[in-house]
Amino acid sequence: MKHSGYERDPRAKEILRQRKSQIVYIKLHGYLFFGSANAIVEHLRELIATSQGEEIKYVVYDMTRVVGGDTSCVMSFERISEYARDRQFQVLITGLDIAKNHSLYTKLSSTIQNSLRFYPQTDQAINSCELAILREHGYEPGSADSQTVCLEDYIGDKSFAKDIDTYFDYVDVEENEYLIHQRDASHDVFYLESGLLAVYVEQSDQSKYLISVIEPGNFIGEIAYYLHSQRSASVEALKKSRVRKIDFINAKKLRHENPELAYAIDQALITSLSYKLLNTTQKLDVVSK
Repeated sequence: MKHSGYERDPRAKEILRQRKSQIVYIKLHGYLFFGSANAIVEHLRELIATSQGEEIKYVVYDMTRVVGGDTSCVMSFERISEYARDRQFQVLITGLDIAKNHSLYTKLSSTIQNSLRFYPQTDQAINSCELAILREHGYEPGSADSQTVCLEDYIGDKSFAKDIDTYFDYVDVEENEYLIHQRDASHDVFYLESGLLAVYVEQSDQSKYLISVIEPGNFIGEIAYYLHSQRSASVEALKKSRVRKIDFINAKKLRHENPELAYAIDQALITSLSYKLLNTTQKLDVVSK
């Protein structure tokens, strides 16, 4: 399964982990003619047949590397649309360069009305699938029960609440305000309790490339904090946010005065880094195919 660039809160992550097989991601390449277009249909049928009872609800076709297609391509997606209606799953097409493939887009969108959903970017398509799965299971991102995820809840031990207040400061970040600037020196690690943050890599021409969107219940800046290196990206608030911050001095005090809490924090940071590494590895695997 390919994940979106949204870093969900712990409850949302668990819901999506348990239902990861519901989203199928397929990357297409080159010019889609009779032979390759027919193979697309057969490949999907084989995936459905070998799903071992796991229900597939969303099939995302990434056409970023597609350079064109003939009539047989349109006919193949007509068959896929019929198959999707019969099996009750949705088909999403993403990354199709409309300027370069205007004819193919026109044929697909006009011939198969209301059966295919088009998205300019893959991350948008995957995110829409994840949101649908979360809502189907009674979880609405941004609702009252997902707006705040306290650090003690993330660790799983509310008895740490007072101790956390001793070592972690609160930082309020206004909408459009930066929490972290790329290339700044790093001495702090942050935990988002409420709000919404965006992670950007800033290019030499001052343009910004969106890496991920962070929801409550996630750490920010772990690698730079441990390695004492420069920040590799900038973090900006998409709406008013509240974070917990621990700096290097308080971290040393924490390890000396409360090793039990220090251990719990380190375990939480390691878990966070492991999840991010897994997510990055999956993305790189998708890109390389």
